[in-house]
Amino acid sequence: MSLDIRTASIQVQSALVDAIDLAFRRRYPEAATLADLSAVDSEKLPDRALVFVLTEGVVYRLSKAQTMPVALPDVVPTLSGQGRWLRQSSSVTLGPNYFRPIHRERYGYAATVQAYQGEDDEMLARIFAQRPTFLVQLLNDEYRLSGQRQGGIYAAQWKFILHASAWNLRHGTDALYGSEVEEDAGISSERGVYRMIGDLRYLLAGSDLGLGIGVKFCSIDGSANLAVSDLSQRYFRAEVDLTVHGTVHRVDEDLAIPEVWVERYETSAPVGKIFDRANYVAQGLSVQPSSSLLAAPTAGVAYIGGAVLSLAPGMHLFAADRDTYRDLLPSGVFVYQDTEIGAPAPDQIPGALRVGVTRTSSTAIIGDSYLCSYRLTSAPVTGDPFKVS
Repeated sequence: MSLDIRTASIQVQSALVDAIDLAFRRRYPEAATLADLSAVDSEKLPDRALVFVLTEGVVYRLSKAQTMPVALPDVVPTLSGQGRWLRQSSSVTLGPNYFRPIHRERYGYAATVQAYQGEDDEMLARIFAQRPTFLVQLLNDEYRLSGQRQGGIYAAQWKFILHASAWNLRHGTDALYGSEVEEDAGISSERGVYRMIGDLRYLLAGSDLGLGIGVKFCSIDGSANLAVSDLSQRYFRAEVDLTVHGTVHRVDEDLAIPEVWVERYETSAPVGKIFDRANYVAQGLSVQPSSSLLAAPTAGVAYIGGAVLSLAPGMHLFAADRDTYRDLLPSGVFVYQDTEIGAPAPDQIPGALRVGVTRTSSTAIIGDSYLCSYRLTSAPVTGDPFKVS
């Protein structure tokens, strides 16, 4: 979609910072597996720290404020339990190379990548002291009306200055060209400010920044110059011109075409009955076949009398060679009753939901079926929801 006129500048600058950050910012020591990543002492790392995980072939970003549920491999817990490691994914590639998406880049070299926020001289000095550094400054934007269908569509240009700073006390041109000494930056070779200019242009020329049709392309037309040359400290800062070309839409909201999305569900009710909208299983709560008689129903959600229950049931030792019926109480507790295989079902506990029945052999759980109404999403299999064109 086109960018919203109210947030377009924010979206473009944020996408630009994220692309440079994921492509070039320094990675902390690699983790071999997700378990190793979870064992990293995240308290000693800054927020947004990047770590490459070998078995996944992907970079993970530390978000110390994140509290979303753990969902491997996309959301990984931290050692302290505070914050999460988030799997990165981007359609931006490192230059014109489809096989190098930036979220799979194993190494980086920049100490800091961030948006320019009108910092004073003292703050700028602190930022550039963490070199090599990239700073993204939005100079201005320019809109040109190209259509008035459904409000207004504008061709837009955002003009940026990208600041790149490098420092190296070695004699010669190391701060400009880079150093072949890996210890200088943890990579070989270390980037000098001239190479940082080239890296920015290589990454961004023609890129849509992952914003789809909202951004047509980035243009590197313009100049790059050394804004600061401190020979005594071997410190250099360059400024690089960048223009982002895109489309902004001022939507006439009362004329907007509605979108229709479809999500399919597997839905059923007990034989001879209609679906009970007040008493049914919405997620899980089934017992999976097992080579052991000790098992727990899967975590899930049920409605009893119209009230929602979310639970993760505990383990239960099923009786051998029996049919075991399970009733869910409004308190969230399962009550189990077993009978001879094929015998009539025991009486249902008043006020409870008879969720299902589990059949066992002498040593294993061999089957399970729902006995109540259920409505289960098929999204894990089908990828729903999907948009109806």
